[in-house]
Amino acid sequence: MIESTLIVQQYDQQPLDFLVEDDAVNYPFAYAPDDCPVLQPYRFSPSDQPEEALLRWMATVWGPGEPIESYTLLQRFNLAIHFLISYQQREQPGVQTATETLSMRSGSCRDLAFLFMEAAKQLGFAARFVSGYSYTTVTSNDSGSTHAWAEVFLPGAGWKGFDPTRGEIVGANYIPVAVGRLPQSVPPIAGSFQGNAQLRSMQVTVVVERLAR
Repeated sequence: MIESTLIVQQYDQQPLDFLVEDDAVNYPFAYAPDDCPVLQPYRFSPSDQPEEALLRWMATVWGPGEPIESYTLLQRFNLAIHFLISYQQREQPGVQTATETLSMRSGSCRDLAFLFMEAAKQLGFAARFVSGYSYTTVTSNDSGSTHAWAEVFLPGAGWKGFDPTRGEIVGANYIPVAVGRLPQSVPPIAGSFQGNAQLRSMQVTVVVERLAR
């Protein structure tokens, strides 16, 4: 048996307390030339052709020409996914494509986060995948759970987290562990076993508790 205890101090107590640069408050906007080389890998998907199902769905959420602030646009898609896609715990490895998630209207937190990322990239935002833990879980019988969400880079505010599984912006209840350009770069569970004994099974339990100040 291996037991590990960590104390994590969170500073993002007010996730909405941020300022976006004047040039990026309203959508659309252009990233600064100095930021583009760094953000370039996070702005485009491996596939050259966007998924038609994704584009059709995006058109029902927001139409070009409608005046909107950048953060409001992202939160609108965050909420749209939250209300359209039903959360379903899924033990299979990998992440569903945007088309699969939209077609089935269900998916894990990984699938919902990836769908949000793909939509954000189509809008020109830089987006990345985050894997970690959360204090408030989807299931009520657990006090801590592996979770996944997305982050989008907003000039002036930096990387801001959006959780389409709950339809909220990421704050103090979230504990990021790994960040990657693609979901497969940061799988929630990965590892190997070396030894003479045969490892038939492994049980892992994560308990997240809020400590008194």
